[in-house]
Amino acid sequence: QVVSEFGQSDYAVRVEQGELRGTLGIMGRAMQIKGTLKPFAATPVSGLWHGTIPAMGDAAISLYFQVRENGTLVGRFQSSQSDSALYGGTWDEATQSLSFDYDYPHGGRLTVTAKLAGAKLSGTIGDNAEFVAERATDG
Repeated sequence: QVVSEFGQSDYAVRVEQGELRGTLGIMGRAMQIKGTLKPFAATPVSGLWHGTIPAMGDAAISLYFQVRENGTLVGRFQSSQSDSALYGGTWDEATQSLSFDYDYPHGGRLTVTAKLAGAKLSGTIGDNAEFVAERATDG
């Protein structure tokens, strides 16, 4: 069961022949649903990164990225203030750059842009909070 602002939904799903199949029950009706796995691509930014924001006293951040074959970037942005999914994320292989939005509890949705240079990911959060991150060695 899932409870959302639209009410309660009931899911009954199973994996069958490589697809997710089942029913979604909402507002007293059951609807058939089916989905297929969208594979992730191996990219230089895929995985877990740890970084700091120097302007905020070296505040620690963690970034987790997965990239779909079409360049869509998904994952999480975590800090002492935030734990958010990524929104509108993109990875550009040609320029080795990425962008996404995340929810910051004290400022709404913020945009992050970054560029991969060697083993470091450097970028900006919002208008001017610069950060630098390196691939995590702890998983």
